[in-house]
Amino acid sequence: MNDSTKNEKKLSNNINFSPLQGHAFISNDGKMLLFTAESQNGRGGTDIYKSLKQENGEWSDPSLLPYNINTDYNEDAPFLTEDGTLFFASNGHPGYGGYDVYKTHMENGQWTDPVNLGQPINTPGDDIYMALKPNSSYGYYSSSRKGGYGDMDIYNVHYVSTEIPKCKTIDTLFVINATPNIESQLSYTFSVNVPEQYKNNVRSISWSVNEEALAQTSNEIAYTFPGNSNYKVTAKAVVYCDTCPTLVAMCAEREIIIGQNILVANTEPVNDGKINETPKKSTVNTTKGELTDSQLQALGWNTTPDYFDYNKYDLRAEAKNILDQNISVLKNNRDLTLEIMGYADSRGSNEYNKILSAKRANSVKRYYLENGISKKRITATIAYGETMIENGCVDNVECSESQHQMNRKVDFKVSGNPKLITSLSFKE
Repeated sequence: MNDSTKNEKKLSNNINFSPLQGHAFISNDGKMLLFTAESQNGRGGTDIYKSLKQENGEWSDPSLLPYNINTDYNEDAPFLTEDGTLFFASNGHPGYGGYDVYKTHMENGQWTDPVNLGQPINTPGDDIYMALKPNSSYGYYSSSRKGGYGDMDIYNVHYVSTEIPKCKTIDTLFVINATPNIESQLSYTFSVNVPEQYKNNVRSISWSVNEEALAQTSNEIAYTFPGNSNYKVTAKAVVYCDTCPTLVAMCAEREIIIGQNILVANTEPVNDGKINETPKKSTVNTTKGELTDSQLQALGWNTTPDYFDYNKYDLRAEAKNILDQNISVLKNNRDLTLEIMGYADSRGSNEYNKILSAKRANSVKRYYLENGISKKRITATIAYGETMIENGCVDNVECSESQHQMNRKVDFKVSGNPKLITSLSFKE
């Protein structure tokens, strides 16, 4: 038979400072101790204290939680969830009678004013010791309500907060679709793809453009931009999760640039802010031809593609080194023109990947322009998306990260005078 008491260790006197200390809780990361004590240094009755674990493993001197939590009466049974919500019981805050269960959380470094959980959790009797399973909306608490077997009984509880949460990150599974109005370059229809597991649990959807909230709240909206510029369209969906203690917020962003030309790989007229409604015809001189890798290498051109991180379109350091080398070649060979071609791996929707590949191509184009290459020498910027996968890593095929990496790139077609380049290639 195991003796569960032999590993017990009494905490130091800075924690055990009162004859009456009734309840303690250690946070999930083991760094915060919350406990209750009745002391002449407290506010009144039993109060909730906090102590933090120090680097030497000892607990710091406890501090009294602020007076918006502790009252002149009794606070007890602190319980801190993984997302930072503190549940506790009190008979000093306004409630239904006896002890009620309340919640609070940290906001801008301060505990918010406690909120009564309301009925049916709280009753005219005592309700206390709220505790939820890890990362779950299910748990237990004690209540002296009618219909029980005695004074205090233990009840199952399913609690979901109705507070609207903030988005912590952009959700890659929650995607904004943009459909241009063929009659107006400034007008779009936006819609969102809600992940399958949440489609029937959507509570609300909100939209904003450049952080200004829109009145529309449906999953599909029409919007007309005021003029040519860069815009950030944001969508936020709040959904229920049957096993989550709070509502779930999903956010997505989409960059829309009005007034910039780019071609799509299938040459169909599409405009999502990066893709113009009417493809421009190539301005390549008919006397020029596409150069081979050997011809380019003879000029000093680095034929290595520019590779990108997953779901990113900012340039890596090694990509800039390649571009710098090729910028030097372009400046020394004024006859050269180029097409910039963006690609994506197969993860994500076809439309999303086409836009992502357009952003990658535009990042490269922008770098060329910022470093002295005339926009007239860039004859096309083409977004292939995931339509040109060469190593078999298409949808529903398992591939390694290094295999996917080969498809996240920007490559080039460089044109010039083949006779001139051929003669140069044989020079010592």
